[in-house]
Amino acid sequence: VEITEAVHREIVNRQLELMRRGEELHDRFTALMLEGAGVPEVLTALAEAIANPVVLDRGRNGVLYHATHQAEDAEVLAAWERFAGELEEAPPAIVQPVPAGGDEEWGRIVALAVDTSLDEHDRVATERAVGLIALALLRDREEETVARRERGNFLAGLIEGDVDEAEVRTRAAATGFGRDVRAMLPVVAARSP
Repeated sequence: VEITEAVHREIVNRQLELMRRGEELHDRFTALMLEGAGVPEVLTALAEAIANPVVLDRGRNGVLYHATHQAEDAEVLAAWERFAGELEEAPPAIVQPVPAGGDEEWGRIVALAVDTSLDEHDRVATERAVGLIALALLRDREEETVARRERGNFLAGLIEGDVDEAEVRTRAAATGFGRDVRAMLPVVAARSP
């Protein structure tokens, strides 16, 4: 009886802790949205909360936006490509669909175990972020804005020299430019002295 009570108490305490953490994160994400933050800021807060990168993707249509934690952009996007390609060496992930209303979906949030392992707390955090991201996408039809921002970040990195040649193909493909690096020549040429 004592062992059963101890096990039951541990299960209940764990569930209460998950609920408490979920509420704290929901409040944090909601406060961000009320302060005018959009999807990128919520994804950044989620990446910080779970200590791993997160990707908002449209499945086969690529990355709409990603937020890193410790890993570099190229490492995160390469991990996402392995995940999206269902390759054996893909990192473990938490996947949550982002509803668009009715039976439709905007895409999904993919939390990738790149920096640390993922646990049940991370699943709860991701679930809490999904609803707010769906509302933001519906509110502002922010999808294209977010995708343009991701492409803009990539192009700005090219111009500033923050993207090395090895990662150009990966980032170009992930952001919808395709793998043809020749399309990047005008940007690279603009950067050249």
